[in-house]
Amino acid sequence: MTSNRRKALACLVTATALACPGFAANAQGQSFVARFGGYLADQDPTNVTARRMAELADKASGGRLKITVFTDGKLGNEREVTEALRTGGAELVATLGTGLAQYVPEVGVLELPFTSRNDACAVQSFLDVMPEVEKLSVPKGFRPLTAWGIGERGLLTRRPVRSLDDLRGMKMRGPAPLYLGTLRALGANPVQMPWSEIYVGLDTGSIDGMEASPQMIYPSRFQEAAKFFTVTRHINPGYYLLVSERFWQRLPADLQSILRESAEAAFGELRKQGAVIWQQNLERMKAAGVEVIDLKDLGRWEKSVEGFRTDYAQKLGPVAESLAQRARQSLAACK
Repeated sequence: MTSNRRKALACLVTATALACPGFAANAQGQSFVARFGGYLADQDPTNVTARRMAELADKASGGRLKITVFTDGKLGNEREVTEALRTGGAELVATLGTGLAQYVPEVGVLELPFTSRNDACAVQSFLDVMPEVEKLSVPKGFRPLTAWGIGERGLLTRRPVRSLDDLRGMKMRGPAPLYLGTLRALGANPVQMPWSEIYVGLDTGSIDGMEASPQMIYPSRFQEAAKFFTVTRHINPGYYLLVSERFWQRLPADLQSILRESAEAAFGELRKQGAVIWQQNLERMKAAGVEVIDLKDLGRWEKSVEGFRTDYAQKLGPVAESLAQRARQSLAACK
């Protein structure tokens, strides 16, 4: 008996959709369940929006497409839940470009440091290059459905960083090799650790700080353990909503359209509200006692990563350079 038939039989025997995501069939075999693996805090805007996507998909499909939203890393950290799309442990995930770059290295070129100081333009470039990203990622088991921004990033630290010199030697958490390399080029001592371990790391002093955007920091309560936020805008990353290609191919055409349209409707609204959400969460951090620091030596920061930017891009090869060129064209055209 094939694996697929075993799963289908299990669904019929148990008569429960949740037992067999992707195979949860009604009598006509036309209902599907997808698990969204959220690794950030439950009230992070991305997870809140994923629940809105689930509502839209359920309504538009008449209940034939259910999306169950898991948060707080219940299905794994970013690396684990992205891998789960290929192994059958999840069907949907929202991830940084560098999360997808574990499997499609060329995508990492889109998040090189200080590529853009305009968050809206950076997100637009992610959308504009999505057809190229899709061609690269589908053979690896992932299909991007839409993209949005998660806000201009800065440094949340236990002691103030008012200049590049202040950062030297500080133990700073980063999520992926591109971010670790950027922190190293800036003079920090980079540390990679799962999102779920950051609070304890800050609270105990095993790390001196971390980098992220206010809308990622505040819902996770990291401002309770570190009281200085330096606005660096060192990376303006986009988030891609990825669907498992195996799951996508099992969906009938109408449900494929409903999933894509529901994702765009929900995350498109988040995209529009990005700047407002960034400022709201920054103000909440201030109200919680965080000092917000604006840099006066930004030129030094940009210059310090020039060599890293060049080396990182060259190692990714000609396909990455073509992708980067397309992104630069998008940024140049952005008003």
